[in-house]
Parts: sequence; C-alpha cells; structure tokens
Amino acid sequence: MPTNSTESDEEQVDAMFRREIDGTVYHIKAVGITYRQRVRSNQCFVEYDNQLLPENAVIKIRKKNFRVENCSLERVYHACGPNLLLMLSLVCRVIDQDVQSYSHSFANFKRSTSLSPRSKFRSTTFSSNRVVITDSCCENFCSIPELTRYCHQ
Repeated sequence: MPTNSTESDEEQVDAMFRREIDGTVYHIKAVGITYRQRVRSNQCFVEYDNQLLPENAVIKIRKKNFRVENCSLERVYHACGPNLLLMLSLVCRVIDQDVQSYSHSFANFKRSTSLSPRSKFRSTTFSSNRVVITDSCCENFCSIPELTRYCHQ
C-alpha cells in the first residue's frame, strides 16, 4: 500500500488558520488606528507601528491602553479606588439595562439610580480561586468583559 505524503489534518488546519488570519487588517475608528494580524511559528501576533505584539502585550496608543487578546487589540483600563468603583458601577448598570430591556417591554422600562453594593456586585469567587477586582484592574489592566464578571447576574 503506498504511503500518502499529504499533510496531516492538524497541519491542514494550521495552514488554513494562517491563511485566514495572517495579514488581516483591522481598524479602530475611535482612535484612528490600523493594525494587522500576523502568524509566526503558529502563534498569533498583532502588528502595529512596525512592532509585533504577542498575546497579552499591552501598548499605549494615543493615551489609551490596549492589550492583545485573541489576536486582536482590545481596549483595557487601569483604575483604582473610587475610579474603579465608578467604572464597575457603570458597567454593571449597562448590563442591568440590557437584561431589563430584554425581559421587559420598553414602555415599562425604569431603572433605579441607587447603587447598593450588595445588589449590584456579586461575589468574586471563581471556581476554587478567589479573584479580587483590585488584582484585575488596579494592579493590572482589565477589559470591559473582565469587569462584567464582578457584576451581579
């Protein structure tokens, strides 16, 4: 029986991934930048301003922080103390409004402006690890999806 010298399934998937990702251009209109996704040694990078940025790299562009997440530039924030609480309350309020808009008609939609820490923020325990919001956003950078993890569901 002759041996087949074609690529393995894994190699074909990797090649397809590289073709679909490598060189894809994205624009972030809010800050007026363009970046490109690149694949090198089966790892995804973001190419911006002649730099190859690996996953989790943080870069400041026009006074705004971005982090490479899933081969894309995502806006991240650094906040502590009252600023962190303000950001969290804003994010949780938006989440609450989205949930309420889906579950109630717009005619009956009313939103309380009071903030009760017990009702707006949920426990920060994930699986068996305890994650503290200050670890996520004060000591490090956090994205909006990361902030939503601390909202009451």
